[in-house]
Amino acid sequence: MKLLFTLLVLLIPPLIASQIVAQTTNNRTNATVVVADDGDTVRVNRGGQVITVRLACIDAPEIGEPQGSQSAERLRQLIPRNTVVQLRTASIGRYNQLVAEVYRNGASVNLQMVQEGRAIVDRRLLYGCMATRDRYLDVEQVARQRRLALWSRTNPVVALNERNDTPIYTIQMVYPCDLTLGGDCPERTSFLEMVECDPEWDRECPYESGRRLIEVTDSASDYP
Repeated sequence: MKLLFTLLVLLIPPLIASQIVAQTTNNRTNATVVVADDGDTVRVNRGGQVITVRLACIDAPEIGEPQGSQSAERLRQLIPRNTVVQLRTASIGRYNQLVAEVYRNGASVNLQMVQEGRAIVDRRLLYGCMATRDRYLDVEQVARQRRLALWSRTNPVVALNERNDTPIYTIQMVYPCDLTLGGDCPERTSFLEMVECDPEWDRECPYESGRRLIEVTDSASDYP
């Protein structure tokens, strides 16, 4: 059985494989914090090897951007140097970087950063946290309503993406499948609308030849 599974994984394109990892891997591995580089990136020692971990399903401003230093400092407070944390792999990113949910004492640090308004939900990669997807969206909504941290700005919608002069929630992605995949949802015009209609859509839509490419974009107008 292990041999069969290994062969199947080798035959699956890398992106599909990463999505499978995101949906099926519930195991958590221990690691020791070295340092949080910013609000959504941390270096840890896992098994004697120092690796960089991108916090799954969230996005925080870069150092030097509005609220960037505060987000980084808050993450350092939540997981100080030498803290033992648990990592739940969500996917493998570019350059083989680990993308994971980070837990301390059983609580998700990723989720807490969103809850405190120190980060936003990254809807482009939310498939990596499907089991807690609704929780992420709920705590973000509360943080926005309370104007916490990032949301305290006069125009919080553009708080994180001023570097590109584009709204915070502008998402431009190319998906090789039709928005009406499976016939379960009426025609949608954006990635967000489709995932809200069918949370499994972005996972079930395979990256394979023969599907037509479409570009979907979410703009700030989707977030009143």
